[in-house]
Amino acid sequence: FAPTTSAYEVAIIGGGVAGCAAARSLALSTNPPKSVTIYEIGRGPGGRASTRKSRGLPEMRVNHGAPYADIRTK
Repeated sequence: FAPTTSAYEVAIIGGGVAGCAAARSLALSTNPPKSVTIYEIGRGPGGRASTRKSRGLPEMRVNHGAPYADIRTK
């Protein structure tokens, strides 16, 4: 980000791991924005890595998890 002297606002689309990490990184930056808003269509943050709650059985929790991760260095 280019340094700026005026306050700015940021909108992040998606409250998954990357969106939440981006929001935190911005908030902790040397020139933090006036506000950071995360827009998420789901019931809560975390995206594919979140724990889901059952509507039929509120006490039941399911660790949804990412179906596939491919991390390579090359």
